Amino acid sequence: MKENNGVAIIGGGPAGLTAALYLGRAHIPCVVFDADMCGGQIISSPLLENVPGFYGPGVDLAMQMLEELAKYPSVQFANFTKVVKVEPISSDEQLLTLEDGDQIYFQYVICATGSAPIRLPQLESKNTHYCVTCDGALYEGKTVAVIGGGNTALQYALELTKYAERIYICTNEDSLRGEETMRERVLNEPKIEVRTNFTATSFDGDVLGQAEGHSLMVDGIFVAIGYKTNTDYLDALKYGGRFITDINLSIGIDEEEYENIYAVGDCRAKPFNQVVIAMGEGCQAA
Repeated sequence: MKENNGVAIIGGGPAGLTAALYLGRAHIPCVVFDADMCGGQIISSPLLENVPGFYGPGVDLAMQMLEELAKYPSVQFANFTKVVKVEPISSDEQLLTLEDGDQIYFQYVICATGSAPIRLPQLESKNTHYCVTCDGALYEGKTVAVIGGGNTALQYALELTKYAERIYICTNEDSLRGEETMRERVLNEPKIEVRTNFTATSFDGDVLGQAEGHSLMVDGIFVAIGYKTNTDYLDALKYGGRFITDINLSIGIDEEEYENIYAVGDCRAKPFNQVVIAMGEGCQAA
């Protein structure tokens, strides 16, 4: 058992890193836990164009934030360290249990675990991907399909035009759902072909099958159908798998607010999930 009187930040995406920045500036000790590398889902975003003052690959923003945080010795990072349970012990003690069984007490906890891509088991193969930034370059001059019809799918398709010769956007709906500007760019891109009412049922690495109609011959697919949250580590009030909070971002537990545990970013229930909103909440919680 370890004692730590500072702040535990669970999740190293934009919300968690912003919280760490404000705590670091105030010389308040904190530890950022992330089951992977800090940076969050923006690392897999080919282009961020809705963050004021920033325009470029999401990984660049993540690296800039991490570089800035390196200036503050009170901020520590625990990469590849998964928090599996958070237990409120008292108003000043929150017990964190790590995947390896280690346990640590913190005075405050900021939950910033964000979300992860939804996977489709029926489409899993050696040529199935969930990150264009990571794997798009593998398809130079080839044919690929993007599964989904929202902003992420449209963004993936546009980014893939740098590499692939032909890109299919396959959505099971009768139209694309992304923002108007994104839809216009997609529809005006000669490399992209939209297939509506396409329900993908199988993929063997070469053939993308659908429920009704002809299959597609593609070299790889990129799945972009949405995200799911990771909130199982804390028994608290939730809506759609996301933490319910009050106006101060305190999480509700047993229908009561627990003032020293907060939720920020995509793991918090709210109408909109955007990078700038997550960053603002990280600031507020800190």
